[in-house]
Amino acid sequence: MSRCYAFLVPGQGMERAGMGVDIARHFAPAADLLDCARHAARLSSDLQWSRPGRALHRTEVVQPALTAVALGAAAALAVRHIYPSVVLGHSVGEVAAWGLAGGVAPQPCIELAAQRGVAMARAARAAPGGMRALSQLPDSLPEGVVVAAYNPNQVVVSGPIRGLRDLPHGRDVPTEGPWHSPAMLPAANEWARDLARLPHVALSTPIIRNRTGALFDESDFRDDLLHQLTHPVHWTASLRTMAAVGVTDAVILGPSKLLRHHMRQVLPELRVHPVERMAHIDALADAHT
Repeated sequence: MSRCYAFLVPGQGMERAGMGVDIARHFAPAADLLDCARHAARLSSDLQWSRPGRALHRTEVVQPALTAVALGAAAALAVRHIYPSVVLGHSVGEVAAWGLAGGVAPQPCIELAAQRGVAMARAARAAPGGMRALSQLPDSLPEGVVVAAYNPNQVVVSGPIRGLRDLPHGRDVPTEGPWHSPAMLPAANEWARDLARLPHVALSTPIIRNRTGALFDESDFRDDLLHQLTHPVHWTASLRTMAAVGVTDAVILGPSKLLRHHMRQVLPELRVHPVERMAHIDALADAHT
């Protein structure tokens, strides 16, 4: 039976200390991409997300880091002739997905993720807030609180802290701001200038888009990336689309714990391959042949 691979990229909040480091030790191009992320995030020579600490969770650091980790893992798979038939990413993971789909080269892709993180952090300082995960959506939401993500068996809402405290149930999501809400409009306006500097390149691989959960294989993906900053992530619908387009294997590029949980809930019949270490890449290559 032939395999149809989907490459999945985790989003902010799914990061972990040491992500990408093992692959970088064994594969020089992945190390170069991590170094690019370090420069884009304006970190010192030490890879500060390789161990627990404040730097790992700063928005302007973790977004280029997750992007570099995913692109490095995909590059190591490409050497072994494993390519995606479709790509998708959760929230900032869509930036790397755009790169994997051929819309932007790896280095500017990482720099773009860093610019996104900086713009979002700046917007969050101007309009502080947070996020909360709920098992189900109430009949009405407090003023200023909006849906930020539709995840399997969970809805994440975003907005001012005061509004989130009016919700009687759920758990707070560790985050630096009210992501995927109208409060991010200044970030979208700022990031639009960075996106506009990049040339338009047609996609070579289709993307399953956060915007609707549907397949996108038409033209310029930049409008979708901007829309996502102020609108919810339709992640459950995105996962279901994988089955509709014939995906047999889901390959998670980077921290995989939460996305594996999502896959078990929505598509338990799919084979799921975490790619966090070089041993994972070797095992997938052996299965592929």
